[in-house]
Amino acid sequence: MPPGGDSLSICITAPGGIRVLDIFLYRDVPTRPLERHMRIEEPVLRRIRLESASGERFIVLIANSPAPFNISALQSLDGAEQLEMHYRDEDPLFPLMSCVCNTGTDAAEAYLTPLLCRVAVRSISNFTGQPLFGASVSLRRVNSHVQMLRFDGFRPVETVDSPAWAAHPEMLSRAVGGVIGEEEVYPDITLFCYPFDGDGPSGTLLVFSAESSSGHLERTFALPPVSRGSSMDMSLCIK
Repeated sequence: MPPGGDSLSICITAPGGIRVLDIFLYRDVPTRPLERHMRIEEPVLRRIRLESASGERFIVLIANSPAPFNISALQSLDGAEQLEMHYRDEDPLFPLMSCVCNTGTDAAEAYLTPLLCRVAVRSISNFTGQPLFGASVSLRRVNSHVQMLRFDGFRPVETVDSPAWAAHPEMLSRAVGGVIGEEEVYPDITLFCYPFDGDGPSGTLLVFSAESSSGHLERTFALPPVSRGSSMDMSLCIK
């Protein structure tokens, strides 16, 4: 028990499911040392109280890490800020979520934000003059890994194009189904990418592919910059 029996109550808000939660407490002093770490397996409560000495500290919460952390490498907040998550290990039902908050009181509000961004294909309009079949939509040039605690400055170093590379390939590519004729169709398709800043040569792409009587057709749409945890609706006009 810390001196004086001090404790900290954390109220957690999260948009996705939590099956494992890591809590790190770092003291708010120049070296930002680790005070304690706790890993909670399922079920994860949304209000947690744990022992903690009074004073200013940083609270780091990471939900759904695919593997336990090497705590010896996380003895300061500087080390935690270098942690990375790989797109291939993501599960859209239990996405990697995190937050960093600061408090000097005995209570804190923690709002977890996913790294994954939702790209929803709401409608597809066919202006080619011929029916399209065997259609699919997919994402390309998706960031392969990003820092868990980062909230801006996402610049691609390595990207992913193949669904076979992901544990959940449906995050990257889905079949539309049916024939796309003159009438607009409304597929129930959501893909997932990692955040990125900037567009053009460095941005993520949405690719529509289909077959027609004239042969294979493919159209590419550049996504605008995407912030972590955000959602984007797409209406595709195929010409």
